Amino acid sequence: MKLRLAACCLAACLAWGTAAAAPGLPSKNVAWVAAAADADVDRAFARARAENKPVLLYWGATWCPPCNQLKATLFNRQEFALQAREFVAVHVDGDRPGAQKLGQRFGVSAYPTMVLFSPDAREITRLPGEAEPEQVLALLQQALAAGRPVKALVADASAGRPLSANEW
Repeated sequence: MKLRLAACCLAACLAWGTAAAAPGLPSKNVAWVAAAADADVDRAFARARAENKPVLLYWGATWCPPCNQLKATLFNRQEFALQAREFVAVHVDGDRPGAQKLGQRFGVSAYPTMVLFSPDAREITRLPGEAEPEQVLALLQQALAAGRPVKALVADASAGRPLSANEW
């Protein structure tokens, strides 16, 4: 009986460890939250609000060549891993069941797409997946510093309201 209980505990621990590793995430150096349903994303936003961090949603697919290039050239960089500490990183694999519904929710239809949201789920900006990693890192840093939606910044600038250097 004790041997059977120990074997069950070991199997549960191994299964948990396998699930925690979450194969298929964009990179190992970032604490990605895998999302395939509204509840997954809602939990990520709840965490973002609790930690007062923005959310970076990455929409990709394992078969997508530009997505794989993004994983190899941006997500595995140390600079990106350091920036990722400033936001909750959410990965939506477009091939998983329910993922297309998430794509509709966030207006995403092309791979790869990255969207930065405020903790309260307001879109700040969409980041190009096909740009050079240095450009994406710079855009991400600027968006994190501004913290306001691009649409709001454009509206304020068009109305002649002053913007800070980071917002420009």
